[in-house]
Amino acid sequence: MKKARAGLPVFFGHATAPGPDEGGFMIKYDLLPGAPSEFIWAEVISHKGDVTIARLLNPPHSPGFTQGQQVSVRDNQVVDWAWWHAGTLIGGATMRVLIARMPAAEARAMLDRFGW
Repeated sequence: MKKARAGLPVFFGHATAPGPDEGGFMIKYDLLPGAPSEFIWAEVISHKGDVTIARLLNPPHSPGFTQGQQVSVRDNQVVDWAWWHAGTLIGGATMRVLIARMPAAEARAMLDRFGW
């Protein structure tokens, strides 16, 4: 998470001015800060100052939230980020940690899916 937070300026630079073959910009944050946590991915709609307007990509488990719902997320709430560049996922630091803990066949499928 520290590595992801340190890279936020680079991420938002790409998200606000995408280069060729770049898209699918997303952030991961805790939908319900505190215990219990629910970390969820959200597609970036816009970013201004330290606030991202995003759309929830995953179906949330927490009541009161729905997949596709628009949310506001402050930069200090972001725990990971990612985007697609020419078929390869850039970023995804927390996913890399989780993949390393998966059974080999499952990990290989995820690595292939992300172009890693």
